[in-house]
Amino acid sequence: MTTFHLRATPTFRYAFSGMEPTLTLEQLQTGFAGAAVRALVPQNYGYDLEVEGEAPSHGQALDAISAYLESVGFQFAQAYVVEWTNNAVQGLVTGLVGGGALGATSENGVVTSIGALAGAAAGAWVGSQMRRVQTAYLASREQFGHGWQLSQLPQEQVTALFGVRTAS
Repeated sequence: MTTFHLRATPTFRYAFSGMEPTLTLEQLQTGFAGAAVRALVPQNYGYDLEVEGEAPSHGQALDAISAYLESVGFQFAQAYVVEWTNNAVQGLVTGLVGGGALGATSENGVVTSIGALAGAAAGAWVGSQMRRVQTAYLASREQFGHGWQLSQLPQEQVTALFGVRTAS
């Protein structure tokens, strides 16, 4: 799963006209087919936006976001690209062991198996709800708007920006 965090500002044609275009959640959900808008926060000049989605490449996803935003009067030159992972497998194994150990106290094989399966299911669900950053990048538009340059962010900056540590 990947999220894209950016500041959308009005394009130049609006910047000097005194009229500022607006963005709505409904408008963005219609424009970003196959993606989910996780945040839309108005700022003094533009909006902070978080979009979650997948594409063959980060550059293609950023180009699609950029093309739609430009069609409604907005632009951006930089974005944070965050690749997330979850702990479903770790939760499954922990739940399996914990449920099996709890069931083993009954000294009944059927109860042990049921406990292990229930623990595995619960652990997998809990683990899938826990997201961790796998990798984060700063994406900057190349000169003249042709492509994106992605620079991996160091751990300290990931923690400062997103309040989470990267998966090790």
